[in-house]
Amino acid sequence: MRRKLLSALLALSMGVSLFAGCGKDSSSGSESVQTSTSESSASESGSSESESSGKDGGDESSSAETITGLWADYTPDLSKNLSNPNASDKANLVYNWLCSIKGKYIISGLQEKCADADNAEFTYIRTLCKELPGLRGMDFINGDYEGVVRRAKTWDKFNSLISICWHMGLPGEVDAGYNSSKKTFKGLKDIINDPESAEYKQIVEDMDKAVPYLKELKDAGVVVLWRPFHEFDGGWFWWGKGGGETFVKLWKLMYDRYTNVYGLDNLIWVLGYSHSKTGDQKWYPGDEYVDIIAADIYDPANQALNGYQALYNRLSSSFEGTKKPFTLHECGKIPEVKGMKENKVEWLWYLVWHSEFLKNEKYNTDPEITASMTDDYVLSMSEMPDFNALLEKAGKN
Repeated sequence: MRRKLLSALLALSMGVSLFAGCGKDSSSGSESVQTSTSESSASESGSSESESSGKDGGDESSSAETITGLWADYTPDLSKNLSNPNASDKANLVYNWLCSIKGKYIISGLQEKCADADNAEFTYIRTLCKELPGLRGMDFINGDYEGVVRRAKTWDKFNSLISICWHMGLPGEVDAGYNSSKKTFKGLKDIINDPESAEYKQIVEDMDKAVPYLKELKDAGVVVLWRPFHEFDGGWFWWGKGGGETFVKLWKLMYDRYTNVYGLDNLIWVLGYSHSKTGDQKWYPGDEYVDIIAADIYDPANQALNGYQALYNRLSSSFEGTKKPFTLHECGKIPEVKGMKENKVEWLWYLVWHSEFLKNEKYNTDPEITASMTDDYVLSMSEMPDFNALLEKAGKN
């Protein structure tokens, strides 16, 4: 509790500085929550966040020093345990750290509203709990590549982990958004086996569209929890409507292009089942293509502790003996902390969806949000390690 009281004070001061660098995505880029400083200029200069938080300065109570204190006894681990043998040192460090917190902590996470650079819901949580989530979820939906990159760079400066999904529109209309992602791509089973077809080439062209932006994050030293083709087994997105064998080929195609063709070494690959067929092996690409195995759950009737326990048990039994960690990659209701600890439901993080899920009492009440965010088992932003400092400690930065 003492740790949380200290981090709450730090989070409040840190949050003001952070939001000062996050303006609304618009042509002017000048509107922001606390000040008129634009997000883009703050991200490019890297000065407003670091100077005001004291990360690079002489502020004795800086968040970086406090986080380093929390992890003072942690030995940086650069072991090559990621599926990509050529992953960056920082990606390996982040992954090994994630594996090390299993059963000890869970990271709080919130998915941002699409292109919501005014941070309205993050402000809501900070005001409510005096804390900010340790993970920010983002989405390349509607072609918001530049906005996602800009916000990811900003939040990375404060050691917030970055998760990116992608509601890809149907091939040929990749930036068309959510409704397009739920259409059916006719003949996908045959197309995925015909690299010379125009349709196959269209799939490749579309998936390559995100590469320059992921590379920009790579060059900026931002590690991405990359979770493409999520909820593949649910049958509602085009990438899952061809069945498990077709999906696996689609996943491997993207993995090969991003990893081997383009050398994106900053990605941690998160495979996100829906709750319907969680753990079904016919959808699994294989250990050499996956780093974290995930599942989600939204039905409020199944989100009590027994629902989360059952979901976790399904993953555990389906992947018995695996060294891959599990996570709750999307949820409507914040998991109840005490029950998770007592029943060894060892998710690495939870990622609450935005809008009606965060604020609807059918899913979450203000006291429940506060109880979770302020629990010593839950890592908020102010308690996350400074991964760059850990790299330096390891002699790699």
